[in-house]
Amino acid sequence: TTGYTYTNSSTGSFGMLSSEGRYTITTSPSLAHTNFIACEDHTSAPGNQMMVVNGANNPTNLWCQAVNVTPNTDYYFGTWVSNALNDPNVAQLQFSINGSTIGSIFSPSNTGCQWSQFYQIWNSGISTSADICILNQNTGISGNDFMIDDITFTTICYDYDSVNVTNVPSPVI
Repeated sequence: TTGYTYTNSSTGSFGMLSSEGRYTITTSPSLAHTNFIACEDHTSAPGNQMMVVNGANNPTNLWCQAVNVTPNTDYYFGTWVSNALNDPNVAQLQFSINGSTIGSIFSPSNTGCQWSQFYQIWNSGISTSADICILNQNTGISGNDFMIDDITFTTICYDYDSVNVTNVPSPVI
């Protein structure tokens, strides 16, 4: 789910994302808004699309999903984000789980089309389900436009091994 409005056709003089609080799924931000930079999503084939967002002027849940989790398990919650413009008023995103924010606010670079990865580790405790969200906390109307790609929520696997180190005397020459 999202607090943004999905748009797949032109809504104004700048294209699909002329109005704040809207998003679309596309192969390049420039196809959604004439002022956005042309670039590709973070990953190559098979995926070539990303979520492009014209930020809202109030804190808004960008993306949420209910998932089943295993109790007492560590989870990795991450995504890739980029600015859609060359603008210093960037998105201020934050992860939340079950209504509580986790980690600090993270933001993409001021430079458009420069993908950055952000993540947090979360332990499920006694929970068997989780409502995971990414919240945009930037309320500025100008700028605050961004792309998001490759949202990941997965268990962390720990693997342990031991190594025996033996000191071999130096040879006599």
